[in-house]
Amino acid sequence: MTFIHCPCCGKLFELEISEAPPFCSARCKMADLNCWLSESYSLPVDINAFIEEKIAGTQNPQEDDSE
Repeated sequence: MTFIHCPCCGKLFELEISEAPPFCSARCKMADLNCWLSESYSLPVDINAFIEEKIAGTQNPQEDDSE
């Protein structure tokens, strides 16, 4: 038996019998999805570096050497 903590509510539960692993329940799974969709969760991005990278890519396109 493997017991883990639910990433949403923190409840300790048995992983093998969960209906929505790695969450303890479908309710916690949907609550987590809601946090992503409402942008409560996000991944860190340096927007200035991203823009500079895109600009540099359009100014110096890679040539296709597959011929």
